[in-house]
Amino acid sequence: MRRKKIITSAFSNLYTDQRIEKVCGTLYENGYEVELIGNDWKGAENMSRPYPFSRISLISKSLKTAYFEFNWKLYRQLKEKADRNTILHANDLDALLPNYLLAKKLNIPLVFDSHEIFSEMPAIQGKMSQKLWRYLERKLVPNVKLMITASTGYAAWFKNKYGVEPQVVQNAPRKLAMDWKIPDNHPKILLYQGAINPFRGIDKAILAMKHLDDVIFKIAGDGPMKGEYENFVLKENLQHKVEFLGKLLPEDLRKVTLTADCGMSIEEKWGRELLLFFTE
Repeated sequence: MRRKKIITSAFSNLYTDQRIEKVCGTLYENGYEVELIGNDWKGAENMSRPYPFSRISLISKSLKTAYFEFNWKLYRQLKEKADRNTILHANDLDALLPNYLLAKKLNIPLVFDSHEIFSEMPAIQGKMSQKLWRYLERKLVPNVKLMITASTGYAAWFKNKYGVEPQVVQNAPRKLAMDWKIPDNHPKILLYQGAINPFRGIDKAILAMKHLDDVIFKIAGDGPMKGEYENFVLKENLQHKVEFLGKLLPEDLRKVTLTADCGMSIEEKWGRELLLFFTE
């Protein structure tokens, strides 16, 4: 009996999404037929994967309309590609609705992969869009039979809120063999890597550079606050102490990480945790 085909979909341009790459790569290495669907929002850089992938072309100029356009076009693509030997794998709430509708129509398995609590993200707090995502969450999540999420805290939240019991699949890095030693940099390197979103402490860290000698703050990633923070650096005349590295492929990001003295991850206000980790 042949293994089922897995169609993974996400509102992502896929280029730097390491969690999706790890999940799809693991399934592919274990003999599953995998197909990945993303979109070209914020770019469609060249990349290669051992399994087929595609990006839905979006003409929307705003994120709000892009979500609607993506979900409509994703449903149409899934309808063409899926059959009764398919497992649908929806990454986060912003890709769940078309997967849910088609899984119900074809009576096929659906796995909802919640990377975070999407409806409570800092970027949508207090906005009309938050009400829409909460409504969608209330209508769909209680009816999802197969769900995974990234932490025990998230799993507990979903169980308390909707009575579902997600399996926890942590977003842990792959085990890689590599030479590594504590760097002896001059100046020292402080590194932030990830989405450049609000409430991540990035603006506070930028200002802190005024008070730190022999330190450079490197920011790897992209996101809605990147332009604003770049202007903030210019305004505070800190361009000699703050570097924006942009989006990096996972293998390139690992090389940058190995050069850092200190990594920063600060969740403010709406975040869940405060973590500083040091390499010395």
